[in-house]
Amino acid sequence: MERYASTQRGGWAVVSHRSTEEAGERAGAVADGFDDFRVLLVCTANLCRSPMGQFLLDTAVSAAWAGHGRWIVGSAGVLAADNRPMHRRAAKVLADHGIDGSRFRSRRLRPSLLESADLVLTATRDHRAEAARLHPPVLRKLFTVNQFAYLLAHSPVPPPAQTAAEAGRSLIDAAVAARGRVQARTVEDDLADPVDRPLRAFRECAQILSRDVAQFQRLLAQP
Repeated sequence: MERYASTQRGGWAVVSHRSTEEAGERAGAVADGFDDFRVLLVCTANLCRSPMGQFLLDTAVSAAWAGHGRWIVGSAGVLAADNRPMHRRAAKVLADHGIDGSRFRSRRLRPSLLESADLVLTATRDHRAEAARLHPPVLRKLFTVNQFAYLLAHSPVPPPAQTAAEAGRSLIDAAVAARGRVQARTVEDDLADPVDRPLRAFRECAQILSRDVAQFQRLLAQP
């Protein structure tokens, strides 16, 4: 099974295939390039849902747009304590996907992270509301992760993108357009918290996240 290792730079993760050494080299090369697209996933403690979403999404898009920018994925929690490892069951589920999350460390959601993100995906509507309260300008690029996937499911595939940033912006445009024509949802937009529940609940959470990520990939036209 192929392994993935993660390192973090400035609050944003970079996932690398094969080794932590390669991950470090790739992280050192990350710059604030115009072609890059930053995605921030948000939950409560940044220990279960948002780390799993972060790694599953980053792994899915890590090989795309070579030489044309990259998606850089991070996560945070509205009530998180900084510098904690992810929940052991979340780490186990990621390991089952061939992903090593041992170097992950939690962080609290701050306005600066919201400001630097191009897209913010929250676990629940409550997290979405808190993100909007912390940084109101984030509203246009703010969705729950299930909501974003639902809106994209009702969107046509956009024209091929030339850069990672262009592809990301096209997804936001598609979701915003769909929001005006599809029926709004409530509890379906929330991702249940598996904390204090059996491993099965973590696997179910990861399955939902993987399904959401697959919907993103459907619309991610690459050069």
